[in-house]
Amino acid sequence: MMIGGGLYAMIYYYPKIPQYSICNDSLAWKSLVEAVASMKMQADIDILASVQNPNSLTVALVKGHGTFSHRGTMVGTFEVPSTESAAMTITDVMVKATFTPDKSQAISLAAEYFEGNLVLDIDSVATFRIPFLSNYTFDASFKNIHINVADPYLSNRKLCACPKWSDVKNKTHNG
Repeated sequence: MMIGGGLYAMIYYYPKIPQYSICNDSLAWKSLVEAVASMKMQADIDILASVQNPNSLTVALVKGHGTFSHRGTMVGTFEVPSTESAAMTITDVMVKATFTPDKSQAISLAAEYFEGNLVLDIDSVATFRIPFLSNYTFDASFKNIHINVADPYLSNRKLCACPKWSDVKNKTHNG
């Protein structure tokens, strides 16, 4: 009985990798790319991310930050605010990003966006805390996460509850 209970607890509480979606639609990315293309050497954007915690325990993000790269060159940074994700829920997080490409990078970013093939790479580090385990804290790093900014199908929005700007419920109908 004791072994069965221990085995059940081990399987039930075994950590699972969180899933995420970047919820910004093409309108938000387009405004960023237009700012960069106009040769503003700094552009700020709020990026809405939805994170699914598939685990049986609440996980708190203590701090997180990282970089955006394009073709191996850093073009921006971001900060993730402290947040807590309850067990088996989806939590929305507003990530503050600053893009600072040089002139040639800005031209390349804009051209690739309007061609429909702009991909940014993300590297980040984060500190997590698990309240149930006496506030056990650990660091994690995430490398080479690819975000297809110009994805016309926005396939990375599967966890997003907010509609796209092109959805019918976001259109104004007269009459």
